[in-house]
Amino acid sequence: VELPLPPLIEAAHLERAGELGAAAPGWLTPWHWALSAVPLLLALVAAASAVLRYHSGDLRGWLLIALVLWAGSLMNEYLYPSGYYNQVLTTTGVLHTAFGAVVTVGAVFELRRIAAERTALLAVERENIRRLDELAALRADFGDMIAHELDSPLSAIRRLAEMLGVENLDLRTRAATLAAMGGEIDTLDILIKDVRAAAAVERDDFEVTTRRVPLAELLQNAEAYAGALPGDHRLMVVLDDSLGGGERVVADAERIGQVLRNLLDNAVKYSSEGMPIELRASRKRGRVLIEVIDSGPGIHQEDLTLIFEKFGRARDRTGRKIAGAGLGLYLSRRIVQSHGSVLTVKSKLGEGSVFGFELEMVG
Repeated sequence: VELPLPPLIEAAHLERAGELGAAAPGWLTPWHWALSAVPLLLALVAAASAVLRYHSGDLRGWLLIALVLWAGSLMNEYLYPSGYYNQVLTTTGVLHTAFGAVVTVGAVFELRRIAAERTALLAVERENIRRLDELAALRADFGDMIAHELDSPLSAIRRLAEMLGVENLDLRTRAATLAAMGGEIDTLDILIKDVRAAAAVERDDFEVTTRRVPLAELLQNAEAYAGALPGDHRLMVVLDDSLGGGERVVADAERIGQVLRNLLDNAVKYSSEGMPIELRASRKRGRVLIEVIDSGPGIHQEDLTLIFEKFGRARDRTGRKIAGAGLGLYLSRRIVQSHGSVLTVKSKLGEGSVFGFELEMVG
C-alpha cells in the first residue's frame, strides 16, 4: 500500500533553481516549511535554554556557543537549503564547521577539567581516609589515655584512704591526708570536665553566644582566677598605651574566660614557683590582642603544633610530672576559632612562651 505524501518541493523548478544558485528557494512548498519548523523550533528553544543556564552558572561557555552555532546552522539550512546551490562553501557549511570545531575543542578542555576534578577529589578522599585512620587510632588509644590519667589520682586516693584507716592517726596527719585526697579528687574533676568540654566543642551544634563585653571585665575575672592558683605566682595585668580601659570586645564571656583560665593554668604549671606571669592587652588593627606571657622553660619548635592537638603534650625537660590530659589548648583553640580568631604561640627554649589571640573591638 502506497501512502500519499505531500510534495515538499515543486519538481519543475529544480533545474531553474540550480541555474540561479543562491536564488531564493521559492520552489519549496509550504509542507517543507511546516516540517522544517519543528526541528528549527527545538534548536531555538535549546539555544535559549542554554543562554539561561549559562547565566545561572549551570552550563559551560563552550557548550553555549556550540548550541547557538547549531541553531544558526539549522536556521540557515532550512531557509536556504545548500544542497541545491552551486557554491562549494556556504554559510551553513561555515556554521557547521565552526560548530564541530567548538565541540571538539570544548570536549578536550572538558575532559581535562574532569580529570583535574577527579584528581582533586582523589586527593580529598585520600586526606579523608588519612584523617579517619588517625581518628580510629585516636579512639583506640583513648581508653589507654584516660586510664593512664585516672590511674595516678585513683592510686593516690587509695593509698590516702588506707592511711586514714590506720589506728591512732594524729589529727595533723589526718588533716594533711584529707587535704591531699581533696587535691586528687580535684584532679579527677578537672579531667572529667575537660573530656566533657572536648566532646561539646566537637559536636556539630557547638556555637558561641557573643555580646559586647567590657575588656576590663575579662581581665579582672582572669586576674581573680590567677590569684587562687598555687605556686605564689604574681600576675601582672598590662594595658598597652593604645587602650583607654573602656573598650568593649565581641565575645562569649564564659568561653573566653575558659580560654584565659586554660592559658593561666599552663603558665603556672610550667613556670618555676614564684615566677611572675603577665596578662597583656593591646590594640592591633582595630582588634584587641590578649596575650599570656610566662617565664617557663619554653617549648621546643617541633612541639609547637603538637600542643594544640587533642591529648597533645609538649616534652618536659625538667623531669616534672605535669598534671592534665592535654586538652586545655585543644579546647582553647576551638573556642578561639569559633570567635573568628586564631590561638597563636611564640616560644623559645629557656625564655618562656607567649600565647595570644585577638578579639573584635567595638568601642
